[in-house]
This record gives sequence, structure tokens and C-alpha cells, in this order.
Amino acid sequence: NRYAKITFEFEVRAEIDLAAVEARMPQIRDAFIAYLSDQTAEELQGSDALARTKKALMGLLDELGAPGRLVRHIYITNLVVQ
Repeated sequence: NRYAKITFEFEVRAEIDLAAVEARMPQIRDAFIAYLSDQTAEELQGSDALARTKKALMGLLDELGAPGRLVRHIYITNLVVQ
């Protein structure tokens, strides 16, 4: 078994959007954890893999509705895979 710890930061389109994104954080975290739990350690390593992961996570935000329209970028600020 492997362990991954990933920390994200969101860049919102406007400062006023921050509260709306924060209000949906439980749903966002749930969707992200569900997606990431299906990934292997190899699928999370390397710059191409991280770019694909961020694209997939942005897609999850779009599926959640409003957060996808409010978030401009996702930044991975910490990644540990053991």
C-alpha cells in the first residue's frame, strides 16, 4: 500500500468568489479524495502526471457546478508519495 499527501491552493477568478468556494469545500474535498484514491503512485509522479491530475481535478470542479466557474487555477503546493 502507498500513501499520498497532497496540498492544493486555488486561484479564484475574483476575491468575492473565495467565500463561495470555501463554502463548497466539503464537496470539493470529497470529490478530490474519491478521484485521487483511484490513482496509483506512478500516476501521481512526474510533471506530466501532475498536469493531468490538475486537469482532472478542474473537471471535477466543473461537475460540481459553481466552483468550476470560480476557480481559475489549481496549484499543487505539497506532494508526498510513500
